[in-house]
Amino acid sequence: MKATIWIFGFLPCEEYGTKSVEVEGAWHRCDSICWLGDKETRQQGNMMIYVDAMQCCLNATLLAKNFVLGRVWQKASKSLGICLDRVLRPGGEK
Repeated sequence: MKATIWIFGFLPCEEYGTKSVEVEGAWHRCDSICWLGDKETRQQGNMMIYVDAMQCCLNATLLAKNFVLGRVWQKASKSLGICLDRVLRPGGEK
């Protein structure tokens, strides 16, 4: 079975200057894994990303071969730009 590798596209971040920053972490995807707000008006996420002490709650939608991510919330002093709204594209297969 082949696994798709999803590539994060990073832009230079003011927190870290213009140098490229490479980080490793983990992600988990399932319905209603995270949310923001009360039961009637809450915004739900279906993907969590964990990098060191940073956590992102995102709403991920598969569109064609791309994941479209929308931020619900983040817990981090510096997000490295990971918790922003973005599109992930397949970068290769293993």
